[in-house]
Amino acid sequence: MEIDAGNESKPSASPVAFSSVFDPSNPIGFFKSAFAFASQMAADIFDDNKEDKMENKILSLLDDIKKRKREKKDESEEEEDAVNKRWRTSEADTKKPSHDDPLPPNKNNGLDMKNYSWSQTIGDVMVQVPVPLGTKKKLVICDIKNTSLRVGVKGQPLLIDDELFQAVKVCESYWTLEDNET
Repeated sequence: MEIDAGNESKPSASPVAFSSVFDPSNPIGFFKSAFAFASQMAADIFDDNKEDKMENKILSLLDDIKKRKREKKDESEEEEDAVNKRWRTSEADTKKPSHDDPLPPNKNNGLDMKNYSWSQTIGDVMVQVPVPLGTKKKLVICDIKNTSLRVGVKGQPLLIDDELFQAVKVCESYWTLEDNET
């Protein structure tokens, strides 16, 4: 390692390498490690006054990173709130999830709502809607569209009439009536 001091160059006693692993779940840890290394190397080069200035700059950069991270978190929470509003079918069906009182998932990685329940795997989503016992398939209304779902029984209010979180492949979607009750 060489340090330029005008026209003179002075080699260091031994080469020094920096080694650290960047963990996306903890980016600040990487930067702290890098800045600690830089600060350690700078101690040999700079006097105490310049080292204090460098430390202040580093701390300022870390504060900026934390601030940006908080802002991103706030933005993502606002987006999540907007998505939750789209999923509400009525005030009685769901309550707005919050960090203090989230809706607990069911055993199939979904939710149990008032009029229906849903579950999911990596490739599929299954919605189960109870209907009156003895309901015939010709009385069931099930309209699966690219971005919406309507389910109910003729002559009764719809049990589901809402937009979907994400578009589905209509040609790969189907419905069945199980035991004339679901």
